Amino acid sequence: MQRLSVAVLGAGGLVAQRLQQRLANHPWFELGAVAGSTRYLGVDLDKVPWILQDERPSLPSLKVVDASSRSTVEALAKAGVSVAFSALPSEEARHLEPMWVEAGIKVFSNASTFRRHEGVPFVIPEINPDALTEQSGGQLRHACATNCTLLPLILPLAALHETYGLTGYTMRSEQGLSGGGHAYMEAAIAKGRVESTIPGEAEKTEAELRHLLGWNGEANLDCQRVMRRDGHHVFVEATFSEPTNAA
Repeated sequence: MQRLSVAVLGAGGLVAQRLQQRLANHPWFELGAVAGSTRYLGVDLDKVPWILQDERPSLPSLKVVDASSRSTVEALAKAGVSVAFSALPSEEARHLEPMWVEAGIKVFSNASTFRRHEGVPFVIPEINPDALTEQSGGQLRHACATNCTLLPLILPLAALHETYGLTGYTMRSEQGLSGGGHAYMEAAIAKGRVESTIPGEAEKTEAELRHLLGWNGEANLDCQRVMRRDGHHVFVEATFSEPTNAA
């Protein structure tokens, strides 16, 4: 099976390097390019500081190219790069991801920028895989992942809602430092404390669940950062229109 040549948008961040790690020796995808900002432009990929706790995998001999250069993007498309997995920050994604799409490269984004935009599928495969074709008119070019906090919340609630009819829920999250990015995580570890408030996190999580489930019930969310390096815990109580007692 011939593997698809793909790019990662982002070189030195936590999400970008997690994507690089996941693509190493992947059976379907071959890492054909890593595109980043001027900070690492022209740097050999194996010379970019590796910030994950896991060991750096064996990656292709690539130099970081300019994610913002239209000519570079067009050259990658001509060279056979057909998919880009984006770890760009939201503001950079707003300006750069459409350029990659216009060059003919399909973009799968982790940024919040284009979530719930018309014509850009907003997908959790276990819940709405058909959105990849239905919302893009059969010509998928740009798709978005959800907020990470949503996943452990919506996966069980979606299944329960289908059977019992979700009427309301409360959710409290405890979210690790890595969700704030590498610089935030290192600063918090150095100080030995963290600001627990995560501006906008509860609002995003609530809105995304409503969008994906087409649901309009009562919700109360509280998202907090805690002094753990990785991982999220969510604590959920839910009410339903049908009895949930086991027979």
